[in-house]
Amino acid sequence: MTDYMLKLDVDLKVPKEWLEDWLETRRAIYEALGFKILGMVVDKKSERGFHAFVHILSNTKLTPDDLNKLQWLGGDDRGRVLINAWRIKRGVPWERGNKLFDHVIWRKEHKCNCTIHQKILKRAKEGQDALMGIK
Repeated sequence: MTDYMLKLDVDLKVPKEWLEDWLETRRAIYEALGFKILGMVVDKKSERGFHAFVHILSNTKLTPDDLNKLQWLGGDDRGRVLINAWRIKRGVPWERGNKLFDHVIWRKEHKCNCTIHQKILKRAKEGQDALMGIK
């Protein structure tokens, strides 16, 4: 048996009772998939919402793709899931690449209107990404 820490970034501030229900539904999701929950913690320091940490125990060894999928199923921010998929594809170790940030450090406005960037932005808006194998 191996334990894993799932990190979930949720960019939405919600009332306390909603958060309690959200945690219970995450517990139900992971238990339905056969994982044992060792602990769950919520950190509300995020500017736009909250971060949740779910400590699970698995009967099988999980790959970075498996862990990224489990975070997505838990409600992780879709942009973060996409970035993690890119990091996995590039060979970045999961422990180093699976990051949570408390605040935006720097954001550059995208001014380019070239075809390739417009294609990437269109796919991101539609929730599609060829690197993840979604058509």
